[in-house]
Amino acid sequence: MIRIFALLAALTPSLALAQTVSSTPGSDANGNVKVVGAGVSQGAALSGVTGSLALNNTGNLAATPHICGSTVFKHITTATDTQIVAASGSQTIYVCDYSFSFNGTGNAFLEKSTSGTCASPTQIDQAWYGVANMSKAAANPYYRGLNTGASAQLCVNTSAAVSFDITVHYDQY
Repeated sequence: MIRIFALLAALTPSLALAQTVSSTPGSDANGNVKVVGAGVSQGAALSGVTGSLALNNTGNLAATPHICGSTVFKHITTATDTQIVAASGSQTIYVCDYSFSFNGTGNAFLEKSTSGTCASPTQIDQAWYGVANMSKAAANPYYRGLNTGASAQLCVNTSAAVSFDITVHYDQY
């Protein structure tokens, strides 16, 4: 499978791609995928871009990358599983990025749960081990594959009773 990295992230706002991006033209000798679109000459190779394009539900490349439009903030002071985004029917929560900060020593990781309020959760992202004043900034507005799956809520697990702030950029549909 050919992976295309943040094709649109490096393009200027005035560059509008056509309805579809095709990986069928192939790639050049350096492995750059060739794309055809308005403002891009046929067969031109784009290089030096990062990120990814999302696949639509048919497994084809989507015409535009998915950008998350919702944000939620939580201030947590206990060692517990805390709900960040509630489940809504059979919808999936898609996480683009998150930022957080620790006010003491502890760790945290994102989880999903399909029962209760964060009951019997499953870890879905790496654990972050923090010390006082450690933080991670959000840096990517595009969806890269982190999600809860259908009918699940998004939670965070914190290991210590220290202040932990988290902001999550997501979509739910």
